Amino acid sequence: MVLGTLLALLVPPHPAWAAPAPSPPATDPARRPAPSADPVTTCSSIETDVPTESDGTGGGEQVCVRAWRGEEAARRSAAAATRRTPTAAPRPLAFPDEPSACGFGSPGSFKQDPNRFTSCSEVWWELITSERDSDGTVEITGSLNLNNRQWNLYDATAVTWTHGLTITVHDGAGTLATGARAQAVSLCDEPGFCLVDQVIGLPDDMEIDLVPGHSYSYGWIEKENGGAAANQGAVVPLSFAGARLIGFAQDQVPPWVFTDDNLWGRCDGSLPGARAGCVNPYHTPTFIFERALYGAAADMIAWAQQNLAGAWGSRLGGRPMHYLYSTADGNRNVMCRTFVQDDTLNAQLSTYPPRDSTGRPEIDSCDEFPFNASYESGAMQTDVNGNPKPHITDGAQCAQVIAAKSGSTGNLALDFARVVPLERPTGFELCVRGHIPYTLNVALGRDGYLRQIRGFRTLDMPGYHDPFWIQVI
Repeated sequence: MVLGTLLALLVPPHPAWAAPAPSPPATDPARRPAPSADPVTTCSSIETDVPTESDGTGGGEQVCVRAWRGEEAARRSAAAATRRTPTAAPRPLAFPDEPSACGFGSPGSFKQDPNRFTSCSEVWWELITSERDSDGTVEITGSLNLNNRQWNLYDATAVTWTHGLTITVHDGAGTLATGARAQAVSLCDEPGFCLVDQVIGLPDDMEIDLVPGHSYSYGWIEKENGGAAANQGAVVPLSFAGARLIGFAQDQVPPWVFTDDNLWGRCDGSLPGARAGCVNPYHTPTFIFERALYGAAADMIAWAQQNLAGAWGSRLGGRPMHYLYSTADGNRNVMCRTFVQDDTLNAQLSTYPPRDSTGRPEIDSCDEFPFNASYESGAMQTDVNGNPKPHITDGAQCAQVIAAKSGSTGNLALDFARVVPLERPTGFELCVRGHIPYTLNVALGRDGYLRQIRGFRTLDMPGYHDPFWIQVI
């Protein structure tokens, strides 16, 4: 169609048209709620006197653990760091550094779920000891301020991960002026979804003195114990992972326990053709598509995000997308059955190398966005939750664009870097259908989309419909 070439010359790339104004930037739908700024307190006590007949209370010693998590913990940690720098105990060479992505000790930048393969937890906690006289009078006898930083580093192609814990001891007073004696153990030491494969920090069974002004490093190589590696289709949530600190009795200090279990993950063996692996499911990944690699195929996505109301996958006014495994071919049939190749584009492509080893020529091909292999496809009649949604019955009902030739370098992605519309869109179309060089179309779908689906372990199965964002660069 000569019209495609004419529009390529006359219409500038990506006009604003009349698309609705974008909504405010979206947030990750899978993100966990931020921890409360209020502390959580647990206590244990030892009775030392016989209760009186008058009120039934006796004397005793009590120890309480009061804990703040997340942003509030980072704020308290930053304030404590200005007073003095703790001395770190020697660490094994294999012990990992604290991930910078977590933003530990940095109010405003701490992240529980910084990326798809990292889970972070920061907890500021206090030990407080007290005595209660037989008449019910309570007196605070000691306190100790500590900071826990924990993280899990997952692997997309293995069901093992690295678990790190740094305990920093700050100020002590009274009965806890010299610290507390304790033992730290991974929660994977206990029966459940995971087990410790290797210890790379202080031994689990080692009692240590948590001394003010010092920090202590624990590390474990842990592995999933729920069958994700062995059973195709198995999904094993790793909820409430972390460590437990067991405090031993001291003079005027009862034994205590503090559970720091705010790490999360998920292992699965559910991706066809891929090894089992683990991720942090609370991070919504961003799929990146580069114009330098995919040319007009990537630009068509950007065009749709900027000019159509759906703005699929865009953080600026759009919603995340969801991978669809089972009915993608049916969606493609709806989108492309009435597609007719553009003669002018085919003529332009005839000077490029064959598209495969059989010598078949480079040609115009039908491309679409949202992807056929997504619940947001224009042809899908239901959304990711199974609810009816607006849909098209023919790809001709989508906005129509065509790859515009802008160079003669011999590189398809450079020479066909942009798309232009074949007709003025309303801005409310449910999809875009494009005339895209075959090689660019296939490369983006296979090497771009499906590669990132596997790389981020994006699931499509009952109970697990992982969202993702899309960015074109």
